[in-house]
Amino acid sequence: MTIKTPDEVTAAISKLECADQVAVQAYIAKLKAAIADLEVQHRMDVHEFSHSEEKDLGLSDKDEWTGTGFADNGDEHAQDESTPPEPASKLPPPPPLYTPSITEDFDKAGAAKSEASQLKSEGKYDEALEKYTEAITVAPPSALLYANRADVLYRLKRYQHAVRDCDEAIKLNPDSAKALRIRGRSKKQLGEWEQARQDLSASQAIDFDDVAADDLKFVQEKVKDIEQKKVQERLKVEQRNRKKAEEIRKAQEEEKKAREKSAARGASAPPFGMGGGGMGGMAGMAGLVQT
Repeated sequence: MTIKTPDEVTAAISKLECADQVAVQAYIAKLKAAIADLEVQHRMDVHEFSHSEEKDLGLSDKDEWTGTGFADNGDEHAQDESTPPEPASKLPPPPPLYTPSITEDFDKAGAAKSEASQLKSEGKYDEALEKYTEAITVAPPSALLYANRADVLYRLKRYQHAVRDCDEAIKLNPDSAKALRIRGRSKKQLGEWEQARQDLSASQAIDFDDVAADDLKFVQEKVKDIEQKKVQERLKVEQRNRKKAEEIRKAQEEEKKAREKSAARGASAPPFGMGGGGMGGMAGMAGLVQT
């Protein structure tokens, strides 16, 4: 569900100074994110029992029975994640984005999109990528078109490129659940847990998806583990600092005691030349005067 700022609030914000508008909008964005997290958690709780039964059977509500087994239904969940992504150095160049041109061919774009969709449903992802790219470059693309190409890139394990297309889709439509979901799943594959959590949480608030719920739960655990490790490391640093401060304090105390002891010894020593021999000399001088 999209959380829309009321018109009267938007109108009130527009009357503020620029800096105040930015501050208020940032605060509203944080509130929306918090509400989205709560909604996602609630939906996950509601679906947890029924979804766990489906997982026991090895199925999900997006599997389609063909008569001989369950077939790929063409959504982004069909990706096999059993192998790691290719290193960035081995990836081909990213597919081109749309560049405004004087000549735009919407008919050609429509035909290419149709072919791309068919090829994707047949599992011919490389060919589908070519057709989606053709559709994107010959006419202004929609957010959905970028998200569909990102879907193919995700299946090809080109996660960095999938993120790039999702970024373009979200620029056109910030509420694109598909783009947010694919970007979140790509970030998960890249190990960018916090960003994956944010995207998956936002996509779930717009359009709940059982498989994405599992992804979200996974990255939430990863983020939680990272936060716990950060806390533990911070406690270790604080403990080391306290220990070092205590060692410094003790050393300073020892130094102070040594100085005080040295000063006390100096104060108790007689002045130079004022020993017993000195007094005898004074008496001899008195005898000489009397003579």
